[in-house]
Amino acid sequence: MAALRLLPGRARDFASSDYWERFFRERGGRAFEWYGEWQDLRASLGRYLRPRDSILVAGCGNSELSEQLYDEGYQDITNVDISEVVIKQMQERSAHLRPKMTYMVMDVLQMDFPDERFQVVLDKGTLDALLTDGEETTLSRAERMFAEISRVLQFGGRYLCVTLAQAHVSKMAIEYFSREGWMVRIHQVSGDKAGTSEGEFALPIFVYVMTKIRRVPGSALCILELCAEAQDKPIRFKSTEHLIEAVKEMQHYSLLRSQINKNPSSGTVSLDLCSKDTGQARYTLHVVHSLTVKASFDNKFAIFIVPQGRETEWLFGTDEGRKQLATCAGFWRLVTVALHRDQHYEGNKKHKKKKKTASINSAEPAAEPAAVPAGQSIDKTYLCCAHHRAMIAGLCLLKNPEHLPGLLCVLIAEALIRVLVIGLGGGSLPLFIHDYFLQCSIDVVEIDPAMLEVATRWFGFSPEDRLKVHIADGLVYVDSLAAEASSSYDAIMFDVDSKDSALGMSCPPPDFVEKSFLQKVRTLLKKEGLFILNLVCRDTQLHDTVLATLRETFPLLYVRRIEGEVNEILFCQQQAKHKLPPAELRDTAQILEKALRQPGQAWDATYVLADVLEAVKLL
Repeated sequence: MAALRLLPGRARDFASSDYWERFFRERGGRAFEWYGEWQDLRASLGRYLRPRDSILVAGCGNSELSEQLYDEGYQDITNVDISEVVIKQMQERSAHLRPKMTYMVMDVLQMDFPDERFQVVLDKGTLDALLTDGEETTLSRAERMFAEISRVLQFGGRYLCVTLAQAHVSKMAIEYFSREGWMVRIHQVSGDKAGTSEGEFALPIFVYVMTKIRRVPGSALCILELCAEAQDKPIRFKSTEHLIEAVKEMQHYSLLRSQINKNPSSGTVSLDLCSKDTGQARYTLHVVHSLTVKASFDNKFAIFIVPQGRETEWLFGTDEGRKQLATCAGFWRLVTVALHRDQHYEGNKKHKKKKKTASINSAEPAAEPAAVPAGQSIDKTYLCCAHHRAMIAGLCLLKNPEHLPGLLCVLIAEALIRVLVIGLGGGSLPLFIHDYFLQCSIDVVEIDPAMLEVATRWFGFSPEDRLKVHIADGLVYVDSLAAEASSSYDAIMFDVDSKDSALGMSCPPPDFVEKSFLQKVRTLLKKEGLFILNLVCRDTQLHDTVLATLRETFPLLYVRRIEGEVNEILFCQQQAKHKLPPAELRDTAQILEKALRQPGQAWDATYVLADVLEAVKLL
């Protein structure tokens, strides 16, 4: 790192001979490798060097590159540099070990060599040091350097320039030599790491290979090629602009890799992969790191392809959602791939074609799904949804829950307990309450009449006197009841999903947990009543907001998180004095379950209320 402290404060100082005299004097004899050593550059440079070549190293500095080349058999090497200090150091270093090596103090802008003296001019960082910006005077100096290189190179000779290919450098070099009719080929240096002997660069290293070709009068032929990393076959470009743009894209990709590898906690990295034919984005990639997951060989990386059409859902379309997805997947790095809706994908086409063929080949028109077949019935004792099991178990928080399953007294015109359920679904939740809690009268509110048809036709749901369905918007229904200011319900249950998939909360819709609406819900509850909410919220900030609003409205709040699911069931009451300690809650659950197990009434043996409430916590 000591050498990096010698770097100038201004980029233009790189072109100053005084700066380099001071640099090499303070650096001493220790080599400083700009842009890597021979072993890093061999794959790119080696194919353009022959042992018999006469090689000029322009701006040699104190790099060991020339010495390494000499030791491998390239012994006709002449090194020049503007610094007398470094030339003297290099002469002393090679005097006995490499007697044929030549070192000379010389300015690459005005060299003393005769025309066509060399077959190769090798430049490692000199052009970058000279061409520090795009100002006119700087460009003029670069042109003088190029002209001198052109003069001392033989036809068929190669100018090999190792460079970071900053935008102004790339533009100047490519445009100049293509104008002169030279063949331009660019290699990206292979390897994950490139840099100086003291540190690494985020930008990739390139080798620009400019081959001096005798220009044919009247010919506009321009050969522009790029060899990507680990790719032998070059890609040819039609214009200098396209080649320059391709180099920029490789640099952007390298910067992206560097950002991801060096600072995975910096946030989500996104990029589009575009069609080479149309230029339109076909895939959008988001690179997410789950820092809570310890990276290992088995869980370091995974790709998740988002189902087409679901890319706007909160889980896939937000940074927070993708982070949760990565954590749930158990991988340190997860790449989500979104398929664009306006694009067609081969796999999807095949799938659709098979479906279409099946429909065409069918002689009979497609039949509607059948209702429950004759002779078969729905097992109404079985609650398949874990959150429904928790919601039912929570009814033990009501006063004297052991009386809920009791047989109805024929002398009572109305049931003793009233329950309001917002959201019918398949009907299993209100149907279970109806069948097992004989003291309950249930009002179900469902906005979609089709859901009532589905529940009735396929899930054995059947409205009757104690089980009434109201086709209405739950928000409007509660508003209208609240306007009557009657505390009429012992329990209110929300089990309604949100249609807005872009939110991080899929149950209930946000309006159902607004403070003003929850206050109306509270007015509908009796003093010792119970509000039960099925909450499905992945967005942590929104989740905290919902809980805070519930706490403001209901002094007593319990929560039961559903294992393996996002669902959590919230039990809300108006009076904190009704708080039950865990042991008492467990005892109450056992009492309620015993009462529910009526003689002759089937019961799911796997459904143990006390076990369900074991994980209930008081908020």
